Amino acid sequence: MAEFSPVDLSEALTLSVGWRSGTKTKLARVPMVEEVADEFRDVLEDVSRELANREAEDWAPDAEVTPETYLVASRESLGDAPLLASQLAAARLPDALESASDLPRLDAAQLPAADLSFYSLTSGDDPGDRTVFLRRSNPRRGLRRGKWFTSLSDSLTRVEEPIFGFDDQVDLVFQDAHVFVLSQTAFASLFRSNDELAAQVPHWVDTLREHVPMTKKAGKRLRARTLRDSRLKRRLEAITTRGHLQDLDPSELRTVMEQLELDPDRLLDSKNRLKFEEEDIPEVLQFLNEDLFYGALTQSGFRADKKAAR
Repeated sequence: MAEFSPVDLSEALTLSVGWRSGTKTKLARVPMVEEVADEFRDVLEDVSRELANREAEDWAPDAEVTPETYLVASRESLGDAPLLASQLAAARLPDALESASDLPRLDAAQLPAADLSFYSLTSGDDPGDRTVFLRRSNPRRGLRRGKWFTSLSDSLTRVEEPIFGFDDQVDLVFQDAHVFVLSQTAFASLFRSNDELAAQVPHWVDTLREHVPMTKKAGKRLRARTLRDSRLKRRLEAITTRGHLQDLDPSELRTVMEQLELDPDRLLDSKNRLKFEEEDIPEVLQFLNEDLFYGALTQSGFRADKKAAR
C-alpha cells in the first residue's frame, strides 16, 4: 500500500483557492509574501510529521479515519468530479492543483462573490514531482458580510483590504498517483457528490450482479431505490469497492441468512437468486456488506455503520 513520502518544504510553495460557479469549479492562484509562505511551511511540516506517525489503510466509503490512521485511494478512482471551468475543463482537480503556478492570479479586485470552497498549497520545484495539501474550508468564512475590521497600533485603523483566515489543518494530500485522506467528509464533498454517485449506480449494480445472483426485477428495484437514497449509494459503493463477493458461492447465501436470522425464503428464489422487494433493500445491502453480526459475548444482534481495520 502506498504511504506518504516526506516533502522538501524549502522548495516553491503556491497557494490556490477554488469556488463554485454554477455547476463548475473555478481555480485561481493567490500570491503571498515569503513570510506568509514560511507560516504555511510550518503547518505543512507538522502535518507531514503527523502523517509519518499514522498508519495507511485502504480507502472505502464506510472506512473511518482515526487519530492513528489515514486512508489511501488511487487518483484514478476519483472520477471527473468536480468539473472545472473554462480553460481547465479538460483537467482533473488534482492535476490542475499540481500546476498551481500556471493558474490565473487572483487579486483583491477580482475576489468572487461566491464563497470559497477550499484552499490548497502546492509544494515542489519539479512539475512532475509536486505534492498538494488541500483544506476543505473557506478562508474568508466569517470575515465579511456586514462586518468591518480594524487593526490597533496607537489607535484603531480600519482595514480596507480583503482578509483571509487560515488554520493548521489539512484534509487531503495528493502525491504521485494517490490521495491521502485525513477527512472523509472533505473527500466526499469534493469527489462524491450526489450526482457523481448517481452516475455510478448502474455500474455498481451490474458489478454486484456479476458476483451475486439476482433476478432482473430485483436488480431494477435496487437501481431505482439506490438512486433515491444517498446512504444506500454509499453502501452499494462500499460493497463493490471491497470486492469481497468475487469468489462467493451462491449456495452459501441461504446458510448465512439463516445464521443471521434473516428469512431466505423471502429474499431468495429456488435458484438461490436474490429476489427482494423494495422495502428489503436496506437490509439486503447491510447483509452483503457484512454489516450484520452477533456480539461474541451476548449473542445480541448488531448492525455496523462503519468499518475500521483491526
